[in-house]
This record gives sequence, C-alpha cells and structure tokens, in this order.
Amino acid sequence: MHKLIGSLLLVVLVTTIGLGWGLDQLFYGLTKRDSDPLAGYRVTGSGLASVLDKSKDQDVFMQAWREGGGVPLELLDPEDISLPSALLGSFYQSEPIALESDSGISLFFYLPDSGQILSMSPPATQKSRQHDVIRLLLTIMFYAGLIAFTLMWLYPLVRRLVNLSKVAREFGDGNFASRIQVSRRSYISDIEAEFNRMAQRIETLIDDNKLLSSAVSHDLRTPLARLRFGVDALSEVDDQTVRQKYLTRISDDLTEMEKLVDVLLGFARLDRRFEEVEKNHIDLVALVDAQVESISNGARRIQWQAAKEPLLIVANQQYIIMLVSNLLNNAERYSVESIKVSLERQKNQIVLSVEDDGSGIPESHRESVTKPFVRLGSTTGYKGYGMGLAIVRRIADVHGAKFSILTSGDLGGACMSVVFPRIADTREHLAKADS
Repeated sequence: MHKLIGSLLLVVLVTTIGLGWGLDQLFYGLTKRDSDPLAGYRVTGSGLASVLDKSKDQDVFMQAWREGGGVPLELLDPEDISLPSALLGSFYQSEPIALESDSGISLFFYLPDSGQILSMSPPATQKSRQHDVIRLLLTIMFYAGLIAFTLMWLYPLVRRLVNLSKVAREFGDGNFASRIQVSRRSYISDIEAEFNRMAQRIETLIDDNKLLSSAVSHDLRTPLARLRFGVDALSEVDDQTVRQKYLTRISDDLTEMEKLVDVLLGFARLDRRFEEVEKNHIDLVALVDAQVESISNGARRIQWQAAKEPLLIVANQQYIIMLVSNLLNNAERYSVESIKVSLERQKNQIVLSVEDDGSGIPESHRESVTKPFVRLGSTTGYKGYGMGLAIVRRIADVHGAKFSILTSGDLGGACMSVVFPRIADTREHLAKADS
C-alpha cells in the first residue's frame, strides 16, 4: 500500500511540476525572440507628445487627429488616472508606460510643459494574438500530458485490480485453489499477497472442516452404536452384575465421546487464539531442555545435549512448549528404544529435530498425517485422535516456521524437523534490551 501511495505522489508531482516547467520554457523560447510589438507606437507616441506639449491649440490638434481616424488618443489630467507609484519616477522623465486592462493595452506619455498625460490605445497586434494562441495550445498540451501520464500510471493498477477481482470471483464461486501471481512491480503487491494468504487460510479451514466432519462422524459412530446396544441390553437384563457391566461400558463410551469433543473444541479454540497470540523473545535451548527433562524418566533413552549459548526466537512460549511436547510425546509413542533431540543454528535459522528409531512414516503419508484426525492407526497399532502433528504444524505456521517430516539418518525412524527464523545475535538482543 505504501508503494501505491508513493508512486501516485511521485507521478503527480513529477508530471505537474516537470510538464509545467517544460512548457513554460518552451513558451518563453518561442516568444523571447519577438521584438517589442509596441516599439513603433512608443516612438510615434513620444513624437506626438512632444508636438502636443509645444502646441498652443491642443484641442484643434486632437480634433484633427480623431477626424483622421488614427490610433485613439486622449489627453488626461494626472488626477484622472492612477499610475503605479513605482513607475512615476521614470514616467516623469519622459519614459512611456504601457498598462494592460480588459479593454486592451494603453500607452501613457507625460507632457512636461503642460503637465498633462497623453493616452494612446493601439490595436491588438498580430504577435499578441499569436502569443495568445501559443499560450492556449501549451495549456491544452499541459492538461493532455497530465491526463496521459496519469492514465499510463493507472493502466497497470487497473489491470491488477481487474485480475484481483477475477480471482476473487473465482474463489467465491468455489475454486478455492485460485491465487494471484504476485509481482514485485505491482502497486498493490501487499494487497495481493494478503489476499493469497487469506485464500490459503480459508482453503485450509475448509479442508480441516471436511476432515473434522469425516473423522468426528467416524469416531462418534462407534461409541454411539455401543451406547445404543448397551441401553437396549439394560432393558432386557435383570442380573445386577451384568447390568453393572453394561453401565461401566456405557460410562466408558461417554468418557471417550467427551474426550473427543474436548479435543475438537480445543483445536477450534487453538485456531482462533492464533490471531491474538502474544510473542516474546524465548531461549529455545532452555525450553527444550526443560521439556526433555520432564520425560527423561521414561523407558526410552533420549540423546540430548543442550547448547552452551542461548538460541533466541520470537514466539509465544505456551505454544512452543505445546509444540515441543507434542513432538517428544509422538517420538516416545512410536520409538523402540532411542530418541534423539537436537537443536542447532544454521545461518539465519534454528533447526529443532526430534528423531526416533521406530518404523518411521512413509513418504506418501507425510503430508496427510499433519492434518487433524488423520492417523496411521492401521500400521502403528496406537490409539489416538491424530491431533499431535496437526497442532505442531499449525503452531509452526503461525510462527513463520517450517515443519517437515523426514527419515532419521542416525536412528532409521522418523525425523520431525521444525525450522525457526532466528532473531539477531544474543549480544545484540541484550544490548537492545538494555537500551
């Protein structure tokens, strides 16, 4: 948006000032070579003023001049005309004054002996009319140029807006894969990028909603069927021991349904809270070390060596704890004996890796297992709701990190990798904090 405003101001200023200055220079260049169109009238008027000033019968001369049909002349008293005070000094030294009014140009000549003023009103000259035509043409050129440059600036903007409207219409018609090809030269690249982000967000929510609907309906159908069977069986059984057995099963099914609903609502709340998440500077080394320590008493052997210097990221501590905890719990669930946790700096990034020696995740399933309620239960034999890796990916996305599933080179199982963007060097951060 800043690019759009800046380019608009630049075009308006450069076009208005540059084009106006250029046309002014052109006008002066075309007119400065012209001689003074009033030069002849100045000489004639000076001669007439000298003759009139020495004439004893000025009225007769003026009457004869008018009857001759020459240039209009008029004798005036100094009180009858108001002349610019700045020009009076030279005027009284016989320097004629030319003044322009609505009726045209008038020349004034001072008669020192009689103290009167001779007024001459020459007709408009051809050159004056030519100057008016040139001035009109240049004015038209100015506005035409201003419009042309504005349209040249508006064309790519209108084209990008039409493209944005077209993609938005396609998206509204249900083609949720529609995206805009963002160009760095576009005036509205920020808006286009924001639209793509919004479209991706909506597409993800719709896909999640489909997955949630399918998974919830499947996971709820089984306990509901058992509940229906248990209720029907209770009505037909009189033995208290058997009835208590059915009641226990019904209670277990209700507990399972309650857990499923809690997980579903928790994921929905998690998704909503990401819009208002508060981020601070976090030492990832200390956080991972604390989480590893919390599960190190289990049967699995954890390979972890904390770095000696802090590795800082900008994130929400609660959600990063949730991310690390889910990765460690997932590795503990599917590993056989060993888990390896590593945290290292790679250029401007921090890479967190959690590896295990389990059977791993086939490459064809790595994308699907990061979606809500998607599990590899048929191959792993573990019961769960399939939310762990979905939560990890969602937290990574909101923090600008990249989550990927690889194969562990050391242990042979799965390798869960999260790449965080690293902030400035620790010393720089501390210096900023102190200032």
